[in-house]
Amino acid sequence: MHKEVHVHTRHIRAGSGKPVESAYGQILRSSALMGESSLLVVLIGLIRIKGIALMAGPSGVGLWGIYLSIADLVQTLAGLGIFSSGLRQVAAAAGGSLRDLARTVWVLRRVALVLGGLGTVLLGLMAGPVARWTFGDESQAGQIIGLSLAILLRLLAEAQTTLLQGLRRVDELARLTIVVAVLRTVSSLAWVQIRGVAGIVPALVTLAALNLLVSAWYGRRIPLPRVSVSPIRIRQEIAGLLRLAPAFLASGLMVMGTAYLTRLMILDRLDQQAAGLYQAAFALAWLYVSLVLQALLVGAAEPVYRLNPGDRLAIQVWHEDKLDTKTTVLPDGTLSFPLTGSLLAAGKTVIEVESELETRLTHYLREPEVSVRLIAARGNTVYVTGEVAHPGAYVMVRPVDILQALSMAGGLTPYARKHRILVLRRETSGSFGRIPFDYGEAETGEALHTNIVLKGGDTVLVP
Repeated sequence: MHKEVHVHTRHIRAGSGKPVESAYGQILRSSALMGESSLLVVLIGLIRIKGIALMAGPSGVGLWGIYLSIADLVQTLAGLGIFSSGLRQVAAAAGGSLRDLARTVWVLRRVALVLGGLGTVLLGLMAGPVARWTFGDESQAGQIIGLSLAILLRLLAEAQTTLLQGLRRVDELARLTIVVAVLRTVSSLAWVQIRGVAGIVPALVTLAALNLLVSAWYGRRIPLPRVSVSPIRIRQEIAGLLRLAPAFLASGLMVMGTAYLTRLMILDRLDQQAAGLYQAAFALAWLYVSLVLQALLVGAAEPVYRLNPGDRLAIQVWHEDKLDTKTTVLPDGTLSFPLTGSLLAAGKTVIEVESELETRLTHYLREPEVSVRLIAARGNTVYVTGEVAHPGAYVMVRPVDILQALSMAGGLTPYARKHRILVLRRETSGSFGRIPFDYGEAETGEALHTNIVLKGGDTVLVP
């Protein structure tokens, strides 16, 4: 028995069959929400720059920008790109239980503490050389030593905002940005009013502390349970953080390094007043750009892989080596594990399977900690057959839509009836649903909404 299914959703999450918002929709929604606060933040930034210029002159604004660029560059170097990479970790952990999320955040915060401490020590030890490179002598070395404390505070705050971004708390991020902008302006103007240019470094350290306090307050509104984290889980979390970190680190160093070198060139060839004018223009542009980039990071999280029948898993229980095993998701979507019996795994993430195994093992073990790894995505396979260059089975290591599957199969042959392509999908009842797809219309952009994301087991039939 066949039935025809017409799909009007933009995307379907692989392995679940549930409509989901596209990444582009998420980005637009996040950008709109963050944009509502951007105008206010820009106006507050204008007040801060104008106030510093009135009290300390353009040269004071230039000195502010130079110290700020030093802090930004060292923060980027000390952070190693971990926190941009950590967004995916937090988003993935959020798909499981609160205990999974709590473990990820536990590791992220301690990594921030270690890296922040190292960054503070590094800048403190290099204060003399940095002062010579920047100002031509070591007269500002003491100020740079004081500035080093901001590195630790900044990285700890970044760990908190990474949690909010990973959970897509866009409203809270917008409010946090506004509150921090107001506090930064008030404290900066107070320090410069009291101490003149000598108050710039204390002001930057105070800004970092206020940012940490506000972000920590918003972060603590997320109720995370107290957890113990095994060495195995710590290694796994750190490995995940490091996976994309080099790319983020390289791009960050290019941006911050260029900003620092540009200020050095202006300071060397012109004067501190010219550096101040540059800083004023740069600050106005960067305030808005940073808000847009933050919204993009919030909305662009990648979909999490969901298990399919045939997938191969490795399961470990901390301090219970006898329970460690490798297993395969059965055709009915279940898997078996000692003490827990059979449980449904198909359609779930590995984190959700971990959470369910831990819940069932609590009847036999005290605070069990389970680690589930995907060894081979054998079940997430689609079949492309008919008039294509290379018909066969293709494993999907990421979400794949119809056009991508046809491309993997080498494209259509000259004899393909491209307006009558079908996706055959087995329903839970055992019957096949038929999803029509017109390659010609999709090719011209007229019906891109029909280019759905495929599920494991789908067959793309090209007559």
